[in-house]
Amino acid sequence: NISLAENTLGIATDALQEASAIITRIKELGIQAATGTYTDTDREAMAEGVDGLLRSRGGCGGWGRCPEDSCGGGEAPVCSS
Repeated sequence: NISLAENTLGIATDALQEASAIITRIKELGIQAATGTYTDTDREAMAEGVDGLLRSRGGCGGWGRCPEDSCGGGEAPVCSS
């Protein structure tokens, strides 16, 4: 049973590290997009990158929120999936 607990903790640790890396990248993209030095096209590409990062965690980013275009629009609704 200790082995099972260690395995579960290892999986949780890996998931948290991945989530942290994704959040860090999303923050970096947000800061870059906010500088005013990028074109609308550049910012659209950054937004697509953020959407891709959110989707990489599974449906709706794995955090229960959706990019605007993936769950019916609006203001990033809470997903039902």
